[in-house]
Amino acid sequence: MSPPLIRCTTTVHGPARRRVCYPTLWDPGVPLPFRERALSNVILDRITANPRLPSLPAVAVKVLELTERPEASVHELASVIEKDQALATRLIKTVNSALYGLKKPCSTINQAIVALGLSAVRTLALGFSLVTNLRSAAGEGFDHVDYWRRGLYTAVAAKLAAESSRQRNADEAFLGGLLQDIGMMALYQTLGRNYVKTIALTNGDHSTLAAHERDLLGLTHCEAGARLAEIWKLPPQLHSAIAFHETPEVAPPEYAELVRCVALGNKATQAMIAPDPRDHIAMFAVCARQWLALNGEQIDHLFQRIAQGTQEMAGMLELSRTDLPSVEEILARKDELLIQLSLTQNKTVSELEEQRLKLLEKANRDALTGLCNRRWLDTSLSQLFTRSRTTAEPLSVLFIDADRFKLINDRLGHLAGDAVLIQIARRLSNRAAEIGASVFRWGGEEFCVLLPGFDRVAAAAEGEFVRAMIAGEPFDLTGTGAAVAKLHTTVSVGTATLHAASALDTPEKLVQAADSAMYAAKQSGRNCVRVFSEQSRTAAA
Repeated sequence: MSPPLIRCTTTVHGPARRRVCYPTLWDPGVPLPFRERALSNVILDRITANPRLPSLPAVAVKVLELTERPEASVHELASVIEKDQALATRLIKTVNSALYGLKKPCSTINQAIVALGLSAVRTLALGFSLVTNLRSAAGEGFDHVDYWRRGLYTAVAAKLAAESSRQRNADEAFLGGLLQDIGMMALYQTLGRNYVKTIALTNGDHSTLAAHERDLLGLTHCEAGARLAEIWKLPPQLHSAIAFHETPEVAPPEYAELVRCVALGNKATQAMIAPDPRDHIAMFAVCARQWLALNGEQIDHLFQRIAQGTQEMAGMLELSRTDLPSVEEILARKDELLIQLSLTQNKTVSELEEQRLKLLEKANRDALTGLCNRRWLDTSLSQLFTRSRTTAEPLSVLFIDADRFKLINDRLGHLAGDAVLIQIARRLSNRAAEIGASVFRWGGEEFCVLLPGFDRVAAAAEGEFVRAMIAGEPFDLTGTGAAVAKLHTTVSVGTATLHAASALDTPEKLVQAADSAMYAAKQSGRNCVRVFSEQSRTAAA
C-alpha cells in the first residue's frame, strides 16, 4: 500500500484545539519549492497509475476516432451514437432545447446532425458520454451535485459567450466548460477525503480553490485535469480548456478564444451562485467587455440567457432543478449586474484585481533583486510546461550561476556581492523583456530563465549571449565600501530543452537537467555554456 500523501495532527493554541492536515513530504527541513514539486509529481504519477479512475467509454473512443477523420460521414457518427440509446435520447433532447433554438424539432440523430452540423453533434456526444462515466466515479464525501452544477453553469455560459462574440467554437466551449474541472474528480479519486478537506478550505468560493490546492498539494486541479486529458487522449482544444481555464492569459494562442469563453463561464457561474455576488458580477462584466468586446446591453442579455439556458439543461444531465437557483433568483441579481456595469465602465480586469495582484507580487518577489522568486518560478514553469506538452512547442530553461561569487563576498564584502546580484538581475531582466522570456532568482547567486518557443539550438545561442553580456561589462561597486569601484565577473550557464520526444516529463526534471548542465560548465573551467543532452544524459559544449 502506498504511504499517505497527507497526515493530520492536532495543534493547541491556548484553549483552542485545531485539527491540521498537511502533506507528508512537507518536511520543514526540505526547501518549500522542492517539497511542492516533489509532492505534485507524486500525485500526478498516482493519477496516471490510479485504477479507480474511469476509463474512456467505448462510445467516446469511437467519437474521438471520428474526430481525427475529417472525412467521417453523417451515417458513421449516427450509427455510433444510436448504439447507446440513453446517449441518443439525451442528445436529441438537448438539440431540441431552447439552448439551440431550432425552428423544427429533430426526432433522429441524422436530423440533428443535419440541423446542427457534424462537429456540433460529435462534440455533444463526446461530452455526454464522458459525463456519464465521470458521474459513476463520484464517491461518498464528494459533493457531486455542486460539481455538476458548476460544470453545467459554466458549459451553458461558455457556449452562449462564444455565440455572443460570434465565435465558431460554441459547442467546443460547451464541452470545455462541462469538463473543465475533471481534475477535481481525478484528485478526489487519488487522495480521497484528504482532497475533500482541501475543497472545504474554500468555504464555497470556488475561485480560491486553485490557490489552496497549490499551497497544500503543490499542484492544481487544472494540472491534474490536463494529465487526465492526456490519458484519455482528448483533442488539444479540450486539453487547453481544462489546463488553462483558471489562467486564460497563458493559453496557447490558437485556443485562446475558446479558453477565454470557458474562463468567462467560470466568472458567470460564481456571479450566479455566490452568496455575495457583487465582486464576482463586477469581474464577469469586466471580463466580458475586455475578453469578448461585449457592450453593456450585450452583457446584460448574455446573463439573462445563461439563467434561462441553465435551468433547461439541468434536466439533460439529470440534475435536480431544486439544486439550482431558479431563473427568478438569478435574474434578481441583474440589478447588481447593471450597477456593476456602470461602476466598471472604464475599468479593466487588472484594475479590479490590483490589490490582490500587489499582495501576490509581494509574496512572490525576491526582496533584493526584485525578480520573481522560486515559488513563482514553480507556478510559471508548471503552466508553460503544460502548454508546451499541449502544443508541442519547445520550452527551454537557462540555469545561470555567478562564478566564484563567494570570493566577492569574502574579499569585497556582502554589499559588493549584493550589488553584483542586483546588476546581474537587471541585465537578465532587460534581455528577457527583449525576447519574451521570464527570469527568476533561484537562490543565492543562481538565476533561472524560461524560454518558451526556444529549441535546443536557440537556447544554446541565448545562453552564449547571456554569458558574453555578463562578461563584457564591469559591475559598478560605487557606494558599497569595496576596495575597487569596478569589477569584472563571469557566469556559467546550463541549458535544457523540452521538445515533443523529450523524456524530461516533469518540470522538475527539466530544471534539474539545466542545473546539471550548469555544473558541467563549472567543471569545464567556468565562463562557458553547456547544453544538456538527453541521449547521453550529460551536458555538451
